[in-house]
Amino acid sequence: MTQAIESAGYVPFPAELLPEPLCSLVRAGSAATGCDPAHVAVPLLCGLAGAIGTTHRIRLKRRWTEPAGIWGAVVAPSGTQKSPGFDLALSAMRRAQDEALHHYASERADWEVADALHEVEQARWKRLATSSKGEPGSPPEAPTEPRARRLLISDTTVEAIAPILQANPRGLLLEREELNGWLASFERYTSGKPGADSAQWLSMHGGRSITVDRKGGNPPTIHVPMALVSITGGIQPGILRRAMGTEHRDSGMVARFLYAMPPRRRKQWLDEDIPAEVEAAVGRGFDRLLAFSMEGTGEAEVRMVDPTPEAKASIVRFVNEHGEEAWGLSDELAAAWSKLEGYAFRLALVHHMARWAADESDQLPRLTIDAVSIEAGVQLARWFAGEARRIHELLGATADEHARMELMGWIERRGGAVSVRDLTHGLRLYRSKPRSEEHTSELQSRQYLVCRL
Repeated sequence: MTQAIESAGYVPFPAELLPEPLCSLVRAGSAATGCDPAHVAVPLLCGLAGAIGTTHRIRLKRRWTEPAGIWGAVVAPSGTQKSPGFDLALSAMRRAQDEALHHYASERADWEVADALHEVEQARWKRLATSSKGEPGSPPEAPTEPRARRLLISDTTVEAIAPILQANPRGLLLEREELNGWLASFERYTSGKPGADSAQWLSMHGGRSITVDRKGGNPPTIHVPMALVSITGGIQPGILRRAMGTEHRDSGMVARFLYAMPPRRRKQWLDEDIPAEVEAAVGRGFDRLLAFSMEGTGEAEVRMVDPTPEAKASIVRFVNEHGEEAWGLSDELAAAWSKLEGYAFRLALVHHMARWAADESDQLPRLTIDAVSIEAGVQLARWFAGEARRIHELLGATADEHARMELMGWIERRGGAVSVRDLTHGLRLYRSKPRSEEHTSELQSRQYLVCRL
């Protein structure tokens, strides 16, 4: 991937659309690490969606509801400050997961002691039951085995995820700093069928039911009525091109992601740091969202969030405008636009719930969404629509076009003036002099001032 596509038409992520303290976290994270705000904002939005999970849905019509599920990918080469932004955005979720697993370890240690005592009592009861010394009474009750509360997963196979979802009906967040491993899992054989996981993942994007048959598993069949998994991670442009081939474009896998492809930034020391009070405020918001339980598995467990009349007017206006935009698009972009319609309202729900979680005075109604959050969701969806166009340009370019764009980007990062000698010594794709000379006239026409040495 080249600087040419990375920077062409790119608009920095609009952090001002996020409510406080999220806006401050994104801006401070960008200033402290030197990364584009999108490196923090995209995983942050996915993390919030994971924290909400299946507990709330926005209700647009009686038969049209949207969950808080987001699949977000930052498309950037290695060494572009993806990791610091990723770690900052997910720090609250990771802390909550660590605390939950620590609590589970303590509960399980107690259970193992109680279970051992139960086995002793069970053996004593059986001896009495088989003797002639009277009635043994009721058998001793076995202690309930504790279950781990899971918020985050990194395993990518549906067979492994299904039992975790069954035990955690409020949903999960798949975090993979590099999404290549997740995409590669679709090529493996699952239950004798290549790529069987892909279709199940499409269902998990919508929070629909999945059924997984496990050969030799116990139980052999797992059914999850509302399987919702948000996804966040990064991926290198070249890997994205190779992984998201025709099959994933046709299935709608490509269209289900929100992408951000910020241009590279030069690494340099920055004195700015992230205020501790901002991180603490974000952490409190996550904790408040994670406090909602989802013990059952039926639709009745879901809390529906309804729009105000003003919000409904904004929804109608956006749907009509968005539909008009999609009318003249290619099939692939039209598929992305179709998903972006729903994403506008998923993002609005995340925005609303984040506002509610940060409102310590409890003045904001939780189950009513206003026009402020709807408009924020719409504007965020429009920003991601711009990125969708750029991603489809990347995916649709030919190999030769990418080679040329890599060359142009490499030159731009070196000030815009190079020589043929620079090309043959500095860029792997253009180390053969004949190929370098082939492009000399094009480079000169673009005013890169290439000299023959």
